[in-house]
Amino acid sequence: MIEDEPVEDIHELRKDFLHSHGPLRGLLTPKPRTPLPPPALSSLGRSSSMSSYKTTRSQCGPNIDRRGHNERRTDTPSRPPALATRLSDNTPTRNHPPLAARLSGTSSLNSEGVPSLLRTGVLYLPAKETQVRAKLWHIVKGPFASVEDLLLWLIEYGLEFCIAVPESKLPRWTPNPIMEADQTAEKFYNSPQTDLVLTWNRGEEGFMEDYECGIANVLLRPHAWLVVFEGGPLHWIVRRYHGEELISEVMKGPSIQVTVHHSGYLNTQDPRMLRADMLSSTEKNALYGLLAQGKPDMDKTLWPTDAILRDCLDGYTGQWTAECEGLFHSIWAKISAGQCTLCTCSKWNQYIRTSNRLGTANVAPSYIEWDKAWWRILRGYPEIWSDIDLSSLNLKEHFLSH
Repeated sequence: MIEDEPVEDIHELRKDFLHSHGPLRGLLTPKPRTPLPPPALSSLGRSSSMSSYKTTRSQCGPNIDRRGHNERRTDTPSRPPALATRLSDNTPTRNHPPLAARLSGTSSLNSEGVPSLLRTGVLYLPAKETQVRAKLWHIVKGPFASVEDLLLWLIEYGLEFCIAVPESKLPRWTPNPIMEADQTAEKFYNSPQTDLVLTWNRGEEGFMEDYECGIANVLLRPHAWLVVFEGGPLHWIVRRYHGEELISEVMKGPSIQVTVHHSGYLNTQDPRMLRADMLSSTEKNALYGLLAQGKPDMDKTLWPTDAILRDCLDGYTGQWTAECEGLFHSIWAKISAGQCTLCTCSKWNQYIRTSNRLGTANVAPSYIEWDKAWWRILRGYPEIWSDIDLSSLNLKEHFLSH
């Protein structure tokens, strides 16, 4: 049974969030940090509400010894900071023009120039951590002025999301006529992708050449723009190779993967039969530079995967931060110099933990903290920003007093 919490909870959450962040380009005044009471344990007995949380995975093997790493951080308080303190700490800021200007030159959903995807698309935020972050940012540091601003925020903070389209709306994106090149692209979706599987047959130099070719192969595919929505390490990797070009393509709508070859993501539980482009596991492995060794603990990658970051990088819960930026820049410097940085999961763990470039990171919120924040926010702002039409997303939602 869900117990009602006092209405002050949402205000306390807002206060904690403001205390945990510096000024936002002069819009917020820095506030003195005061000791906060330890977060109360949630009385929720729900397991289903946690099913989409992604915090704290253990795919690098059991019982990772963290003692040496923690002992070096003598200035870290013994009690973890409040949840709000850990949601977007040390996030890199970028001075990009508004997404609306970069996509269609307008910021109004009612304008003729706005891409059709914004009028017919359905937004999915697969992780509840992302839903908590988006709502909290909106009510505390926002509000988002438009749907385009929300999408830009998701992209710039490296958060995973998806925009699906009802099957009945697909004809507006289907090529007419369907060209021969569109038909030959079927090999990307219905044939084994053996050309993306990396080997060590030609040594380090040959591996790096094959990796570069694999990156180019994936990013030239019709659905390549989807990588922008993947967030995490993948969105960082492809932007090093493809710059900002993919950003300008993200609102063009579903590719021929969906419209012609009827492949990709399909939600059969929704009566609208929602479809979206989707990267295959082989394509993702190619972007990470996977060298398979037959056993998961022996597999090597050129970049740390999202699962590795969750296991090994303190405080990482899916949002791109300054710690992630520093780590990946150091790896990119080696790759740019022609060096091969292949590591197993355990080697990545050592690389991340012995590096002093990351500074002191926050502790990742627990399942119970995410769940508690989720319900506290929903009490005051009950609309859920997932599985919702972009055109009907209410950015002017008023606080609901109980």
